[in-house]
Amino acid sequence: MFLDHLVTRRNQGIPRLLWPLKQAGFVHQPVEKVNGTTAWINGRPILNFVASNYLGLNQHPYVIRAASEAAQSWGVSLSMPRLLAVDRLTSCLETAVARLTGQQQALIFPSTTHISLDLIPLLTGNDGIVFVDEWAYPISLVGVSMAAQKGAAICRFPHNDVQALSVLLSAYAQYPNKVIVCDGFYAAEGHPAHLRAFDRLARQFETAVYVDDTHGIGVLGGIPSRMLPYGRGGGGTLPHLAISSGHMVNVGSLAKAFGIPLAFVAGPAKFVQYMRATAGTMSHCSPPALPVLAAALAALQVHDFEGEERRQRLLQRIRQFRQNLSHTGICMSGSPLSPMQSLYFSSPRTAVMIGNSLQQAGIWHILQFNPRERPAGVVLRFILTALHHEVDVDRLTTVIHAALHRIDGDSSSGSEK
Repeated sequence: MFLDHLVTRRNQGIPRLLWPLKQAGFVHQPVEKVNGTTAWINGRPILNFVASNYLGLNQHPYVIRAASEAAQSWGVSLSMPRLLAVDRLTSCLETAVARLTGQQQALIFPSTTHISLDLIPLLTGNDGIVFVDEWAYPISLVGVSMAAQKGAAICRFPHNDVQALSVLLSAYAQYPNKVIVCDGFYAAEGHPAHLRAFDRLARQFETAVYVDDTHGIGVLGGIPSRMLPYGRGGGGTLPHLAISSGHMVNVGSLAKAFGIPLAFVAGPAKFVQYMRATAGTMSHCSPPALPVLAAALAALQVHDFEGEERRQRLLQRIRQFRQNLSHTGICMSGSPLSPMQSLYFSSPRTAVMIGNSLQQAGIWHILQFNPRERPAGVVLRFILTALHHEVDVDRLTTVIHAALHRIDGDSSSGSEK
């Protein structure tokens, strides 16, 4: 077959890598059903620490019921682009997202990929320039590439390096359209972008800042304190850092904290209305499924009443995880706030052995070689959620302790020999 022959001429490195990872149970797992923090794979219950469902809202009975009722009342989709018609669910959801983020208006998209492809080229025009944080989420880079194809120049700067960015902005100040592209909150590393400094530079050099706040929205909020380190409201990194600048383009996905695969742009009314009229997604793409829109709206409504409590439960599980492993000598990610907690190892053998122990114990985790924050090492990642219980975290950390003990015992035996 032609297509089979075609792919044989392509780089086979990734397919060859994925096959043993699939056989080992790390990727492409056939999930049969999910209940809370348990997923069933090949008939076996697995304790799930890989789902980015931070607040545990996608399994809330009210959310499930809303999706079901929407399907019965509306069907699955309007089956026409947003430019022609908009349903009441979408309008209500956009109002709710604008209120959540503290912005004048919001626009719902199927994904942040659609947003980056539409929005970043719009911000740069054909003669602009993009300054990209080297740790910016890969989805944002799709839009950056599209902007480059349309004539924009691209400059990368070291992660969160305000001085380097300032130098670049000074050197390319003649460009009429300038855009800084970064994340809001870097979940794997557990820290926000230096958005206050970026905001000062944006004002000085008349620059837009495209902020993908997918991991901040729903978790971080305004007025953080010692008692409430996440802050209140779940509006994301911008209110967490008390930034209300008109230079910031607030982008995010509801897939992480709210568990619903939809995305948004939020900002000043005139800007959002322009996006509504000009974005290719609005005129050429099918809109999101109506049951998904209903689920998202219901998740935000539940969040209004339960958000603070769920964030507190999430914080308790993160602190429990870190406390349980605090005396092991393992290098952990620096943030006690991020739902994604990382354990770093210089030895691939140690990380793989611990990973094998977790797999045998029925605990689903993420094993990653050469992570960007530690390129020479290996990392085990665990995503904690408000749905996890104390016994879940204790079970996880007990297996890690036991694996470390066995590894230390093997090392001692080897040295004696």
